[in-house]
Amino acid sequence: MMEAIHADRTRDLDSLRCIVISSTGPVFSSGHDLKELYRVNFGLFCSTPGIALARAVPRKMAAYMLLTGRPISATEALRCGLVSHVVPESQLQDLTEQIIKDIQNKSRAVVAQGKEFFYHQIQHPVESAYQDGTQAMVENLGLKDCGAGLKAFFEKKAPEWSHKN
Repeated sequence: MMEAIHADRTRDLDSLRCIVISSTGPVFSSGHDLKELYRVNFGLFCSTPGIALARAVPRKMAAYMLLTGRPISATEALRCGLVSHVVPESQLQDLTEQIIKDIQNKSRAVVAQGKEFFYHQIQHPVESAYQDGTQAMVENLGLKDCGAGLKAFFEKKAPEWSHKN
C-alpha cells in the first residue's frame, strides 16, 4: 500500500518543475523552473549556488545538475531530496498554510531548541553529533513544555504550551 502511495506521489508530472526557495528549511515546487544552475550553459559555472546544492542532495545529483546545466523535473527534485513537497500550484497555498499551522501548534521553545540543534549537528561528524544530541535531549527534558507534552500524552489530551524555556 505504501509503495502505491509513494508511486502516486512521485509519478512524473511534466507540467511541474522545481524551484529552490532557499538552502535551508522546507522547499516547495509549484510549477517553476530551476534556472539558477543553467549558467554553465553560458560559460559561468555556478560555484556559489553549488555549495548549498552539494549539501542538499547526493553528490552525483549535484554534479549532474551543475555540470550539465539541465533542468530536473519536480519529481526528480523530490526523489533526490531537493524539495520537501511537490504540488500543483493551485494547492501550494493550502499546503504551505497547513505546514505553518502544524509548526505553530508545537511548543515554540521546543521547536526553537530543536531547530538550533538540527543546524548545529548537521555540520559535525556523526559521532560528535550523537554526543551533542544526547546533551540536547537532556536539555529538552528540562523544558517546561516537555513536561506538559509528556503529561498530555499520558492523559491522552492535547498539550497546553507555555512556549517558555
